[in-house]
Amino acid sequence: MNLWDFSSKNGYPTPPKVSGFGDLISSLTALHKFGQHFFSSKTVNFISTAKAFVICYADHARPDPTMARLLGYWINEKFSLFRNKFLSDGLMEATKVSTQFCRSDDKLSALRDSSQSWKPSSASRPCPANAETNVQAHRTTSNTGSRIPPDVYAQVPLGEDGRKLCLQILSKPGCQFTKCSNAHFRPESLAGGVKNMISEWWGGLSALYRDL
Repeated sequence: MNLWDFSSKNGYPTPPKVSGFGDLISSLTALHKFGQHFFSSKTVNFISTAKAFVICYADHARPDPTMARLLGYWINEKFSLFRNKFLSDGLMEATKVSTQFCRSDDKLSALRDSSQSWKPSSASRPCPANAETNVQAHRTTSNTGSRIPPDVYAQVPLGEDGRKLCLQILSKPGCQFTKCSNAHFRPESLAGGVKNMISEWWGGLSALYRDL
């Protein structure tokens, strides 16, 4: 976009389609960094809450471009609601919209249901003999391959049960899931790449884990 062209023909470029949760996380991360320089602290906290929710959601969901686009639409609706509340009722009321970033939100549930209804029924397709193997492999890579670089993921500590450590439990916001698919424990140490990722996505380690 040419910022020096004030004619009517100049406009915003068409945004690219969201192809996965990683795209949505990257967009919110960029907005969060921009907001730190130009927005109020309460507005930045609102963006941070949205980003943390999307990261949490992606950590417990399979790669799904359709749902990623619907989640992007839902996030945009919450940002619009924040703006409208700010204009009509002030910033304090607008910040209360952040409490709606939860899986139990009615609109999000409706979008999830609609996403499932668009997919062809698995009952109409024969199940291959190696389906169980494919499912297990998919579960192993679904929460990591599309977002966490393989070299960083390889450095994430393993728990006694063989599960990878939940990185968000170490972060400032913490993990919001009572039944997390990853292990919750205190590791003996953390690799530099893992620390950098926690800082980028969640704003750094919590006070309990800063000595790692």
